[in-house]
Amino acid sequence: MVRLSGRVNGITSLTLGPHLSEWYAQYIAKKRTACEGTMQVIETERLTLRPFAMENLDVLHRMVSHPDVWQYDPGYERSWDETRELLVFRIGELHRHGIGRLAVSLKQTGALIGYCGLQLCLVDDPTYATPEIELFFRLAREYWGQGLITEAAQALGQHGFDTHKLRRIVSCAQRANTRSIGVMHRVGMRVEADPMDPEHRMMGVIERVARSTTTA
Repeated sequence: MVRLSGRVNGITSLTLGPHLSEWYAQYIAKKRTACEGTMQVIETERLTLRPFAMENLDVLHRMVSHPDVWQYDPGYERSWDETRELLVFRIGELHRHGIGRLAVSLKQTGALIGYCGLQLCLVDDPTYATPEIELFFRLAREYWGQGLITEAAQALGQHGFDTHKLRRIVSCAQRANTRSIGVMHRVGMRVEADPMDPEHRMMGVIERVARSTTTA
């Protein structure tokens, strides 16, 4: 059974119930093993992406409490308890699924400045819903305008293609959220109107580049 657990960034996230199909159970086990083996630490020129820990809660809550940060998602300021509950869920999600939300820190100082993640979701269409992997991200207000979240998103997207063998990745944002849409463009996504809400939302899609099996 697959239960729908709510909407994140305008699309429906999935919580996996106890009666998974055999193929998906095997997939989850493989990805969990990969996650535990590597601890999903990703490094870029300026950043480290790593699993969250509960001791990050206070810094995370201060970051997401800035009005410019929560303006478009979730659209309101979360309480400390709500931030804590979501952090607990996200830490467990990464352990269960092998994908999830990673903390983004500056290499030079170790400061937590944001997050970037991949999550299983359903993208709604007027006639059907499609399972997808969504890229999502957030950056502390004082670090905007330096290309940092683009750097994190590019690295995580490539990790998704190379390590998790994903076929494609999507990302969604409100039309008014031009900064997030800009990140989609800069990581190489094709950005179009969201089919479920084309007037108000945009969706970015990037697909894995197939490698040729032929030899010269």
